[in-house]
Amino acid sequence: MEIKKNKCSWLGNILYNIKASKAWDQKLFYYQLLPALPNVAATYLGLLLPAGLVQGLEQGWELERLLTCIFAIYTGMWLLKAADKGMNGYLYRNYPTLTMYYEKLCYSKVMKLDYRMLEEPETAGLMGNTWNVVRNEFVIRDSVMNVPRLMSGLLGTVLYGIMTGRKSILLIFFVILNMAGNFLVLSFVRKKYKKYHKSLNSYTSKTAYISRQSMERSAGKEIRIYRMMGWLLEKYEENLKGMDSIYGRIHNWYFFRGAAEALLSFLMEGAAYAYLIFLLARGEMKASDFVLYMGLIRGFGGYFGQLIKTCVSLNTMGTSVGYIREFLSLPDTAWKREGIGAEKLEEMKKSGVKVELRNVSYTYPGQPAPALSGINIT
Repeated sequence: MEIKKNKCSWLGNILYNIKASKAWDQKLFYYQLLPALPNVAATYLGLLLPAGLVQGLEQGWELERLLTCIFAIYTGMWLLKAADKGMNGYLYRNYPTLTMYYEKLCYSKVMKLDYRMLEEPETAGLMGNTWNVVRNEFVIRDSVMNVPRLMSGLLGTVLYGIMTGRKSILLIFFVILNMAGNFLVLSFVRKKYKKYHKSLNSYTSKTAYISRQSMERSAGKEIRIYRMMGWLLEKYEENLKGMDSIYGRIHNWYFFRGAAEALLSFLMEGAAYAYLIFLLARGEMKASDFVLYMGLIRGFGGYFGQLIKTCVSLNTMGTSVGYIREFLSLPDTAWKREGIGAEKLEEMKKSGVKVELRNVSYTYPGQPAPALSGINIT
């Protein structure tokens, strides 16, 4: 039987995972979507606090009014952050139950597949990948825990982008250019990592082989008889040095990534802040607005970067969830046989069925000789 490939996007697989969480636990579903609201709101209140204080000082507010404003904002931030952490805590505490839900669905699907289909290489490979995903709880955990980050990044990017763009589209351009540069650097470094990863696998497999052979009974005996210990230790050390060299190169590339991102952020955010200072110096912006827009630029860049990084992470996780989705979409083939047909069955009921046994033997448990031997019955 030919299996149709499930060509779904990573976003479709993530939505499938969210839908599965709703079928299993309503709170698990809503708490993936709702934390974005208190998260973004609390962050925005954090931006309003210094801007509001500067505005109050500009307008000559009394100390009592300033303290009331600070208390109100801090109280709102605390309540919103408590709600955010409470919902994320529920997700972290209950995501293992979603893994068990997937296990139940997969067990049920296996029972609905006949042996002929289970023995097909393509089905066996898909089932192996599916069980690897289901038994690795970190895949489901990260799929669940990254959805609030995705929603927060999306909501924060849209909200802060609109508020920042109302002042000047140039400010958004600086931030997006910074994020685009960071993304290009990240993509370049990941390509380098994949290149080194192949060599790393070679060294890892060699060291694992030497370790297994040295502890295996027969091979270990021959190693000692022919005095190969020194040669094997030398090869083992060579591979360890090779692994250390590759890890060093990977570390250097990620250090390059961090330095490049810091430089890009310094240049782009510096240009945005310089533009704000220019507007402030020309009298086109109040000091309180200057403080607010500095926070908005930082917040927009943070949420936009969070959105990009979460999408990259969910892309890999979506592929893993796709195995489950594809496996569960297989057609149920067990108990679907057409049988002999109703007409033939009625004919057999009327004429009866002939049962013939030839050369039948039976031995009681624990007895050396059979009690019945060579029995023929018609």
